[in-house]
Amino acid sequence: MSAKHTLENMVRNTWLAGLGSIESSVEALSKSFDAAQEKSNNMYNELLTRGEEIQSKINDTKVDIEARGKNLIGIVSGESHQEKLAKLNATIDHLTTDVVKLIEKHNAAASATKQAKIANKIAPKSAVKTTSQVKPAVTKNKVTKLASAATLKKAP
Repeated sequence: MSAKHTLENMVRNTWLAGLGSIESSVEALSKSFDAAQEKSNNMYNELLTRGEEIQSKINDTKVDIEARGKNLIGIVSGESHQEKLAKLNATIDHLTTDVVKLIEKHNAAASATKQAKIANKIAPKSAVKTTSQVKPAVTKNKVTKLASAATLKKAP
């Protein structure tokens, strides 16, 4: 073999090795790119599924909140306006009765307090005097006046 032929062989083999190296790098990059693309697609699909689940939960919560709100204000109750008015009137009547009872109870308590005050004025006082002369706490005239005044106040 001549030097020329050997040199051509070396150049040719170097060229072929370079081509093989480039081809190998292209294959590795292609595999890496395909793996990255597959991983990206899998991640996208996973995120898509999770997003759909979250959207479903949001929609369920929205429907639940709307139903609660409508129930709260009585839109979905299925009752006619007349039935709702009848219930409202019954509630008002019940509350009116309760208010009347409370007023009567308050008036009775106030009346009892007034009567107790009058009784305290009429009843003899139990004060002990240290002097030798003890005067009666309430005279007969005072008792008569207080009793007649109490009777007059009760009369309408």
